[in-house]
Amino acid sequence: MTNLPLKLLILVCVLGSFSLMAQSFTINKSSIKINREFVKAPVFTTTRSYGKLDKGNDNARWLQFLISYTPSSAGTNVVWEDDLSAELIVLLPAKKGKGYGNVVMFTGKQVLYSVPGDKKTHYILFHIPPVVLTKYTSFTKFDNRSLDANVYAAVVFRRGSNNQVIATGYAQTKNKSVAEIARLFEQYHGSRFRVMRVENGILPKDKSPWQWIDTDYFDLPKSMMEGKR
Repeated sequence: MTNLPLKLLILVCVLGSFSLMAQSFTINKSSIKINREFVKAPVFTTTRSYGKLDKGNDNARWLQFLISYTPSSAGTNVVWEDDLSAELIVLLPAKKGKGYGNVVMFTGKQVLYSVPGDKKTHYILFHIPPVVLTKYTSFTKFDNRSLDANVYAAVVFRRGSNNQVIATGYAQTKNKSVAEIARLFEQYHGSRFRVMRVENGILPKDKSPWQWIDTDYFDLPKSMMEGKR
């Protein structure tokens, strides 16, 4: 063993233990699933104190993305991750004649707190509002039958302050393989033409009408612990 000063040796050991702990929290890439669906916003009450509104749109649908994944720990003890981010990236057909290009790329991120690597299925929820879909995309009907050929989605999981990528998953489609979808995202991510980017156009659960719905089914947003938005 080299003659390292005692304090330096302790520091090396501590950093090494943190490194091992960071590596022991993983997400099985094959466990990642992305379910896409048009849904109506939840209604909290049927009696409005302000009466009936004229502007109600019964045809409006939010584009929902339900992500499931399985985090695990390398050792026998469960490792908890307090800074796990999930970034959702979605490609949608652009609105015709608006100068948006061929494709609109939406992004949204959720940072999670106290996620256990317990080898169980975990869930994250995202939504794109109907007014945003109407403004930027070519959707005229919120029809679930059109999703498979028109909506491509990818989720990137990162951990820690250094944003270390630990897993990437894609929504399965009937018309393209996972490899083809991955190449599609790579193509548009690096392109400056034919694609319009709408950052934060996808809302995480804690910023959507679903904020207080089925709370215990989903991982805890870090913003709720920090009091930040």
